[in-house]
Amino acid sequence: MWAVAVRIALRLNLNYPEKMAAPLPLPVEQCIRLWWTIVVYDWVLVPGYIPLVPEHETRCSLPDSTPNANDLTIERDGSTISSNRYLAFMARTAIVYNNFHSSLQKRTMTKSESVRQADERLRQLTARLPEYLTPNSSIRNATITKLEADHPWIYWQRVNVTLTYLTHRLSIYSTLEPNWRSHPSEFNWAKSICLQAAFDITTIDTTWEMPKSYRRHWLVISSTMLQSSEPY
Repeated sequence: MWAVAVRIALRLNLNYPEKMAAPLPLPVEQCIRLWWTIVVYDWVLVPGYIPLVPEHETRCSLPDSTPNANDLTIERDGSTISSNRYLAFMARTAIVYNNFHSSLQKRTMTKSESVRQADERLRQLTARLPEYLTPNSSIRNATITKLEADHPWIYWQRVNVTLTYLTHRLSIYSTLEPNWRSHPSEFNWAKSICLQAAFDITTIDTTWEMPKSYRRHWLVISSTMLQSSEPY
């Protein structure tokens, strides 16, 4: 069914609303957001899964960061907090991860350089996030804690942003596993980062409040990576 959904989206030119036959099924921005939601889910980190969306189909507009009438919004201290920042981050993260794998395949730089470059791009993405979405520990200041209590969707988005960031770091650094096995003294830094990300994910599982069923996907990924990172 998922393959059918991707095929229909491409046939409709959902990623290029300007090419769609009138009348559009949705406003232009909603078409773009729906397309990037499909991309994010298709490029999600699932061991053994081969994505269906080709890279060239993502050379289109990214979700607009400007709130619209369909977004969840909150007016706070003269500024607007909008739910649309979440999808924009997820879309850009998916691009970083896809570009990382393209770099590995094209071998335009060493694997270590590709890893560091991808990690730096992830760091830049998280650095641009508003405070209420910034990945960190479960300890929050009183203002953000109240904001999350009053608006649960903010908490849900922050949890997902944090797990997305950690899981992508885990997956990116785990590609250096052969290196730290053969040259432990030279690549132990990569193993340490990989293991720390995995442990952070498991810590979130035990300390953050969210349904167990929701956390299962992230735990499967981290457990798989941890097992592959164990020493001989």
